[in-house]
Amino acid sequence: MRADVPLTAAEFAIIMLVLFALGFGLGSWRLNALIGAIVGLVLAALPIVYLKFAQSRRRSAFINQLPDLLTLLVGSLRAGYGLSQAIELVAREVPAPASREFSRVVRAIGLGYPLQRALETMAERIKSDDLDLVVTAINVQYEMGGNLSSILETISETIRERVRVLREVQTLTAQQRLTGMILACLPIILAVLISLLRPGYFEPFFEPGWPQIMPMVAVGQILIGFFLIQKIVDIKV
Repeated sequence: MRADVPLTAAEFAIIMLVLFALGFGLGSWRLNALIGAIVGLVLAALPIVYLKFAQSRRRSAFINQLPDLLTLLVGSLRAGYGLSQAIELVAREVPAPASREFSRVVRAIGLGYPLQRALETMAERIKSDDLDLVVTAINVQYEMGGNLSSILETISETIRERVRVLREVQTLTAQQRLTGMILACLPIILAVLISLLRPGYFEPFFEPGWPQIMPMVAVGQILIGFFLIQKIVDIKV
């Protein structure tokens, strides 16, 4: 649900098992069972990597929509709409992914969920500090009273400025992120090219014994370097 992937958990698990079986069968057939297990695990992990990527991309898209979404919500409240009606208007007017999330909130309210609980569930799916701030403000206003439109307007300006700074940071770190991806992909691309130009060049690394450890160590070091670079350029705003 967080990644908006139209699969059940069972279907997703079946896809992972099929990929593992394909990788294990191919690796065992071409090399040996150990390499087959490693290839199978790598292939089985690809759907999880995609799921994390889709979730992160969807969260970023939602956060970018949040300032305009709050502006629409504030305008609806000042025009005399109730909060539930304003949320329904947001679900109809804004594009995805915000429209899908607020449509889920509207459906939950229609099924008898309290408004606060429906909003908290949406915040749990998105996992954004900005959205948590909005939901907390709505819940506090619902219990204590106050001018909700003014509070949301202030939050909207804060989030809009934060998104602007975040985009500037992403622009300044774009070269470093690209460098990390190039450094991670370059050894793999070179290995594939060398294998095509000189078949059998890497066969000694897959013979029984300690040479089999060297490719695994190399892949591990590539992954460690890639994640370290990504961690360095992942600046929190």
